[in-house]
Amino acid sequence: MLLIEWVFIAVISFFAGVLDASVGGGGLILVPSLLFFNLNLKQAIASTRITFLMDSGSGALAHWKQKNISFSKKTFYLLLGATIGAFIGAKIAEMISLKELNSICALFLIAMASIIMLDSKKFYSEKKFGSKTSFFGGVLIGALISLFGGGLGVIIIMFMVLFMGFNLLKAVGTSQIIVIAANTVALASYFFLGYVNFFIGFFAGVFAFLGALLGAVITSKLGEKKLKKFFFVIVVLLALKLLFLG
Repeated sequence: MLLIEWVFIAVISFFAGVLDASVGGGGLILVPSLLFFNLNLKQAIASTRITFLMDSGSGALAHWKQKNISFSKKTFYLLLGATIGAFIGAKIAEMISLKELNSICALFLIAMASIIMLDSKKFYSEKKFGSKTSFFGGVLIGALISLFGGGLGVIIIMFMVLFMGFNLLKAVGTSQIIVIAANTVALASYFFLGYVNFFIGFFAGVFAFLGALLGAVITSKLGEKKLKKFFFVIVVLLALKLLFLG
């Protein structure tokens, strides 16, 4: 690979890290970019598990310092479900086409983001959504992360706001822990399937790690109302990317 190609990966990885630590979605930028460097889609998805483990670790540390991470019983069940779901998703990635899932996911993203923009508290009820909802939601989220190659931290955030009663700042911070768990399992699964390029994944991860430190600071500076608007714009862009670019 040429030097300019490594510079390109470094820049894209940095901004993917910023995006992941602020509102999620970095994977939907980074994964397609790696297709230009002699990696097929499954190799790109698998290799970026390393990258997003590193940037999520960085983001989690930064959000912890900003006091944006919340541990609770429902968070534990979400974490457990996401771990199981990531294993399932990696397995079924071998058997299905992602084109149809891209369209479904895009429409889902826009619908959920619109609800959050209105007022998420109107849709949340402590009695209605308990630990079981957190667990099965986690299974679905973990599977989607494996299938789509990451970048779907936005779904975790939306689920935590709409069904677990988190405010957006806490959801962004706590989602980093869920992403770490899901990506760890997905990485192990893809490794045994022979798809992981460790060198590219680690190289991109170094710059994503640095970007995530900046992203966590941006999140805290924006505040709840501004973050909602920024979140909505990013989600719509990611949804359009899924719909029209795959």
